[in-house]
Amino acid sequence: MALKPNLPEVLFWEFNCDTMDWQRAFRTVIERVLDRGKDQEVEELIRFYGRDKVFEVLKEYPIYLMDHSLVKACALFKINKEDTVCYKRKVARGHGWY
Repeated sequence: MALKPNLPEVLFWEFNCDTMDWQRAFRTVIERVLDRGKDQEVEELIRFYGRDKVFEVLKEYPIYLMDHSLVKACALFKINKEDTVCYKRKVARGHGWY
C-alpha cells in the first residue's frame, strides 16, 4: 500500500501532508474528501483505503458532512442518509433535515 493517497494537499490545509500518518487519520481524511473532494478524489480515497473502509466511516462514524455531500456519498454507496450516524446527529442537534 502506498504511504499516502494522491490527493490535493489543499484539502488538508492545516496538516503537514509529508509527515501526516494517513492510516491513523483515516476518519479525518475520509470525511474531508467526501465533504470537499471532487469525484476523482473520492475515487482515489476508495482506492487508497478500500471501499469497505470508506463505507464504514460514512455509515458508522460521527463525521460531519454538508447536506449535499451526504446525499452524494449515500448515492455512491447506495444507502439511505437516515442510516448514517452523520444524519442522525444532525437531526438530533436540530440541524439539517427534519
